[in-house]
Amino acid sequence: MWLFKEIYCHRREHYLNILATSVAVFLLLTVSIMCDSANKAITSRISDLGLDVTMLQVTDAVDESWIKEFREKFDIADFSEFRSVNYGSLQLVNCDSNLYDLFDFRMKKGCFINGLDTMYNANRAVLGYQSYLELGCPDLGETVSLEGVNFTVCGILEQYSDNLFIDLDNSIFIPSDYDLTDIPCSVCYYFRNEGHFVDDFIEDTLGRDNYVLINQSGMSSVFNDISSIIRIILTVIADVSVVVAFVGLINSTLSSIGKRSFEIGIKKSLGASDRDIYLQFVSETLMILVVSVFISVTVIALVIMLLRSAVTVTVNTSSCIRVILRVMIAGFVCSLYPAFKASRCTVIGSIRAVS
Repeated sequence: MWLFKEIYCHRREHYLNILATSVAVFLLLTVSIMCDSANKAITSRISDLGLDVTMLQVTDAVDESWIKEFREKFDIADFSEFRSVNYGSLQLVNCDSNLYDLFDFRMKKGCFINGLDTMYNANRAVLGYQSYLELGCPDLGETVSLEGVNFTVCGILEQYSDNLFIDLDNSIFIPSDYDLTDIPCSVCYYFRNEGHFVDDFIEDTLGRDNYVLINQSGMSSVFNDISSIIRIILTVIADVSVVVAFVGLINSTLSSIGKRSFEIGIKKSLGASDRDIYLQFVSETLMILVVSVFISVTVIALVIMLLRSAVTVTVNTSSCIRVILRVMIAGFVCSLYPAFKASRCTVIGSIRAVS
């Protein structure tokens, strides 16, 4: 309670410090939230376009024993086999359940083909949005006839604008082992691996002219690097505002020591120790920081509530907490020297300063 009284008695001296620190914390939190939101939007867009997926198209039939060795050699966990043929104005796609995870499909209704459907070659189909319209808008559980075979609709995809590899809207996805047409089709393999791999293995295994490899990982890395650079630049700018705020806080505290020397002298004459004075000034600074953080968080919460309907805002709680802790620790360090100087004031020195 005494601390609140001290802050209240000297509130006019603290107003500008609280305002400057609040603005600095607000900028830091805003940069963190903006960068997290932008990073999520970029990541989502990269996934939608397939920029984080590599396509390997095998043009000639080969022994598939190489696939297992290839996946083990380059530690590829996300892997899917894919065949497609034209089906009128639509596209008939043979695939497995892994394709769903690779391209992060968004379902309008139902679910994608699962592992059991692939294993047992179940008569289940997933419709792209345009396919759903052209086939008469069948509901989940209804059947559609494809080349004389009846398939139960188990899922319908949301409408997509574009994808670098697959026309999702015009596709009909069925389990991988169905062979409904006599039209020969090449086999595509889609996969995602964390590191860059060398395609010498593929060339030696399949032959130079028997495959097409499209690796987008470099482009994806470029987008991520640009996002990281922008984040660093904005964070540095926000950190400058924090430094300015803390310099002002230190200067204000040092200035107030001279004005409050009489007060410090009276407290020491009544028995206050150097430690008591030291803790008082440190506590005042920390209370200013706590009030500033509370004001900043409140303002940001209100801004997010107002903008949430217009834009997608991603709040990474751990990032925000790290920012707040960084500000609190820096503020605590900045309070040590002024508090130490105040604790070194003597009763005689205080009387001389007043006279």
